[in-house]
Parts: sequence; C-alpha cells; structure tokens
Amino acid sequence: MSYPPTRHAETDEARIFDAIDAIVQGTLIVREGRDGNDKLHFSYVPFLLDRDARKLIGHIAKVNPQHELMDGEMVDVVFHGPHAYISPALFDNKKVPTWNYVNVEVRGRALVMHERDEKLAIIRTLTEKMEGDAQPYFDADAERIERLVNAIVGFSIDIESLTGRFKLGRNDEMPVQQKAFDVLESSTPPELRDWLESLRPAD
Repeated sequence: MSYPPTRHAETDEARIFDAIDAIVQGTLIVREGRDGNDKLHFSYVPFLLDRDARKLIGHIAKVNPQHELMDGEMVDVVFHGPHAYISPALFDNKKVPTWNYVNVEVRGRALVMHERDEKLAIIRTLTEKMEGDAQPYFDADAERIERLVNAIVGFSIDIESLTGRFKLGRNDEMPVQQKAFDVLESSTPPELRDWLESLRPAD
C-alpha cells in the first residue's frame, strides 16, 4: 500500500495551492552534504506563491547558513495547516481516537537572490499580502528598510513535486466527517477559517 493512503491524498493542485496561500508559513529544510548522513537545517519562513510560474518565494537572514547550502540544490518545504484531535467520545465511543490535519509538502530546486531590488520586492509583496498596502511602512522608516534588505537574502524554489496530505476522515460516513470537521474548524485560527471552510465535506 502506498503512503499516505489515497483517501488522505489531495491531488487537486488548485486546492493545494489554496492551502499554501492560506497557511503562508512553511518549514524550509536544507541538507548539508550528500553522503547519506546529511545534517538537516530548518527555518520557519513566510512564503509567497507564484502559481503561474509554480514557484515559492521567500527570504532568510544572511547569517543563516542555509542560503550557502541551498543555491542550485533540491530543498523541501512543509506547510503545517490546521490540525485537531478527534475524540471517539464524539461518536459514542464507536470510533478510535485519531488526529485530523491539513499539510502540504513541496520539493524543488532553490535559487538564491542577492540583488537589492529583488529582495526589496519580496519584502514589499509579502507586506502587501498581509497588510494590503505596504507603502506606509516603507515611508515610515526608509533607512530601517534598507538595513533589513542588506541583512537578508531572497530565494525562489521551482516546485518539482507537490503533495497534499489532507486527513479529513474521507473514509468515514458523511455525518462522521462533518462532525470531525467541526472539531478541526473550532481549533483553527480565525484568519484560516474561510479557506478551511472550502474543504468542508459536502452531502
């Protein structure tokens, strides 16, 4: 049997991209060495998604050793979405305990960007995504923005593989799916609930 089970695998690329856009932060995993005993380096990065180009775009601190290891190399990113414990008590103890979740795994080749304008564009676009308008923040302290740009490196990741792991009880009967989904939604931050609602099991 393949893993994850087919019932937990989301294959609709648009829905997987929607999850990335909503979750934003991912765990960037970069390998050091290629001898089978690789040391793994982890960072927790807010990402922009370019759907048309099938790229992830982000930035990390220049002092972070990942940027020296990742340029031109394959890297992984994991987006951890909403998750919740599903108690058998919800179903009169006729089910086993389980944990439902929405996660996305991305693998691709990284390209590091050092040019000022490229890095500035990443910061501006990310701020616009989160705030709507970046200009007030750029106008308020231009010198600080320049110091920030000098202290980071940008990067993009060409998406080569994309795996959606949406464990939502899809193998259960519909009333069970819906009740478990309500529990998952109740533990989800408010800013993610509109997106999560798009995954609600339908009658």
